[in-house]
Amino acid sequence: MAIRNFELEHRGPIALALQIEQQLQVDELTTRLMSYPEQIARQQEAVQAAKQAVEEAKGELQLAESLLMADIQSAVDPRTGKAMFSNETARRAELAQRQAGDKQYQTALQRLRDAESALSTAQFELDRLFNEFSALKAVASMTAGRLHLMAGLS
Repeated sequence: MAIRNFELEHRGPIALALQIEQQLQVDELTTRLMSYPEQIARQQEAVQAAKQAVEEAKGELQLAESLLMADIQSAVDPRTGKAMFSNETARRAELAQRQAGDKQYQTALQRLRDAESALSTAQFELDRLFNEFSALKAVASMTAGRLHLMAGLS
C-alpha cells in the first residue's frame, strides 16, 4: 500500500484523475448511459407498432363477428317465415356456436391474441429499458459523487 501511495503522490493531478476515472469505469458508464435514449426510442416505436397491430386485429375480429351476426339476424325459419332467432338470448347463443366453428372468426381471434401478446412483450421490454436507464442514472450520480469527494480530498 505504501508503494502505491508513493506512486500516486508522485503523479500529476490529471494523471491521478484519469486513473480514478478508469478505476470507476466512467467511460464505460457514460457509453452505456448514452445508449439508452436511442434504445428506448426504438422500443417505443415497437410498442406503437404493436398497438396498431392490436387495433387492426380487433377490427378484423369485429368484422368477422358482424358478418356472423348479420347471417343470424337474417335467418328465417322456412316453415313459419319468421325470424329463426327472434330474441337476443337465442341470437347470442347462436353467435357463440358459430364463432366456435367459423374459420375466419377463429383466425381473426388468433391474430388478436398474437398481437396482444406481442404488445405485452414490447411493453415489458420498454419498461425494462426505462428501469435499467433509471438505475444506471443513479449509478452515474453516485460515481459523480465519489469523484467529487475524491477531488476534494486531493
